Amino acid sequence: KHLIKFTLQPALLPVYAFILIIGIVIPFYVSHSPTDISPGIRNKGSEQLSFLYRRDGKVYDGTVKDTFQAHDEIQIIYNSSKKQYMSLFSIDSKGNISFYFPENTSRWCSIKTEKGSDIHYPLGIVLDNTSGHELVIALFTRRRIKVKEAQRWISNLAKDKAVDLSELEKKLFTNPVKKKAKILTLLLNKR
Repeated sequence: KHLIKFTLQPALLPVYAFILIIGIVIPFYVSHSPTDISPGIRNKGSEQLSFLYRRDGKVYDGTVKDTFQAHDEIQIIYNSSKKQYMSLFSIDSKGNISFYFPENTSRWCSIKTEKGSDIHYPLGIVLDNTSGHELVIALFTRRRIKVKEAQRWISNLAKDKAVDLSELEKKLFTNPVKKKAKILTLLLNKR
């Protein structure tokens, strides 16, 4: 009896309203919010790529709309939804493939990732003086990938000497190097 009298006190109405908001309104809003990711908003827990770049000693947040120059330094930042392997490489409009991984003498082009957000890739990318575009490719896989395997995959998809990187980017997603590989790309414009 005393418990019922206590719970029906008018002074507790703000507490009940707060509980109602926390328990019903907020979960409804979150579950019905748009799933599209806007620039600058990171979806924590899923694989995402972003980057910073340094030019003339200054660091900038990078976007694919920026135009890059020779000697710009690109720092890839990624999210990883689980412990897995990540391979990072790029191909320029002349078909030259560059691999970015800590062990330059290794036959593997993958590094082990931890689950997390805003992780800086261990090595930066310094752009050369090849004009046109540079397609940066990040692969998230369950197992490590060999350099030769990745080179063969890209070379088979980019058979022409003058590579149309926007077309190649489409082919990557329809012809993955491994089943269940997560592929993320950044098509950078260089002058």
